[in-house]
Amino acid sequence: MNRATLAWAAFKNMMRAASRDPFWALVALISAPFRFAKAFAMAAVFFMVVLLVVIIAREYLLGLAGSVKGDALWYLTDAMI
Repeated sequence: MNRATLAWAAFKNMMRAASRDPFWALVALISAPFRFAKAFAMAAVFFMVVLLVVIIAREYLLGLAGSVKGDALWYLTDAMI
């Protein structure tokens, strides 16, 4: 079976289950965002840690290069981040 056929079969099964138990379907729709909250939070924390490391590395490397706040190189790296 190709993916479209499998997806259509899964959709039909889900609609059959929703028609048998509409309360289940409602609860599933309401609780769906909470199932993915942990993955979203972990990705957000990872993104913030990476951003913090990049900002600290930028400040350190620009300090080694002798650049100060307001230089063209500082503005270039600020625009990149």
